[in-house]
Amino acid sequence: IHREVIVLQEKQREEKIKRWFDMWLTGERQELSRLFDKNVYYSESWGPEYHGIAQLEHWFDDWTQQGKVEQWKIQAFYHQNQNTVVEWNFRCTFAGKVQQFDGVTIVDWSSDEKIFSLREFGSVSAHTLPYGV
Repeated sequence: IHREVIVLQEKQREEKIKRWFDMWLTGERQELSRLFDKNVYYSESWGPEYHGIAQLEHWFDDWTQQGKVEQWKIQAFYHQNQNTVVEWNFRCTFAGKVQQFDGVTIVDWSSDEKIFSLREFGSVSAHTLPYGV
């Protein structure tokens, strides 16, 4: 029975992360406060950090006025205790410029199953083979 509870918890966490990614595709953030802890820490792959739900909302509103997420495709989820790691591919247009990269997100969950910390790490999507196959 214990394993069944863990699997259910992991599926619920995956659904919450999928809803977060979907918010970027739709530009709608109504569920944000249901997914994130009020004291959330969020670190983007290229450096900016947001502390607390108010800053997260401000960033989301500012970004979606200038940009459009066209794809945020989840490749895999990995779970361990209070952490979930998500591997993904992302494409957007921001200020008229198309950007695409691969990434990993590390999510730390609060005791009430909200996102307490989220750290993103990115990599260019176009990979090369400098020494051949």
